[in-house]
Amino acid sequence: MNTGYYKNLIYNAELRIVAVISSGVLNRASKQSVMRQVRKIIDAVPHLNDNERHSLWLFSTSFYKHTVAGAARKVDLDDRAESIYAVLKDDTLKLEKIKNDLVDSIEYRKKHEELVDVMQGDSKFYYCTEFTDPAKDHAAYQGRIYYKKNAEYSDEEKAYIFNAGLLSVDEVMLQPPYLCTRKNCRHRLLPVAFAEIGRFRRVSGQEYVSYEVQQYRFYRDRLKLMQVVKKSFGNVQIPLQMKTDMRRTRKLAISWRNRA
Repeated sequence: MNTGYYKNLIYNAELRIVAVISSGVLNRASKQSVMRQVRKIIDAVPHLNDNERHSLWLFSTSFYKHTVAGAARKVDLDDRAESIYAVLKDDTLKLEKIKNDLVDSIEYRKKHEELVDVMQGDSKFYYCTEFTDPAKDHAAYQGRIYYKKNAEYSDEEKAYIFNAGLLSVDEVMLQPPYLCTRKNCRHRLLPVAFAEIGRFRRVSGQEYVSYEVQQYRFYRDRLKLMQVVKKSFGNVQIPLQMKTDMRRTRKLAISWRNRA
């Protein structure tokens, strides 16, 4: 699964939600009109199930409530913008957590669907992908061949299973270590023809992402959030703290990008 694609998809939806709410509360739009726009954004996000859409909705209603409470006593638009930005800073970590939780949910659901399709196929042997940083209890099980327990095997295949000491898929998926079936496990089972086992090329499960790249993406996304909110404020004076944070975040994003 392309985790980066889903993270960008969800984060971009979160940015649009924050922008709509920030602008709506700043300009005293009705709650009904603001949340109607939010609902349209959430409904338009592909690949989400009802529970995942509900998570975005819960954040949206919470953020709306916080921004209204923060700006309620402010009459001047500049003061209201400053209060809204203060609320956003408090809720920023929630955006990151919701994004990651939703991606985990999508990944687990799609991985399960993929696993069912793979196991219903004709293959009798499977290869488990490898990672440079697997969970400790999964390290010994990656990069190995497994067999389907209830399939019919030739004498040659039976001899190979016995001599190689292969474990069945059921033994590693349905009981400890719960390979591929445990939540957040990144491993995949790939069908392998018996004739190809000896020549099978080891497959990496996912490209390694360095700490420097992770940090760059973190500050890049943080900057995108502030830029979207700045735009949603229109001609209103940008809060001084927001300007300071944007300069600092831009410098950090550039710094980490140059190190990556």
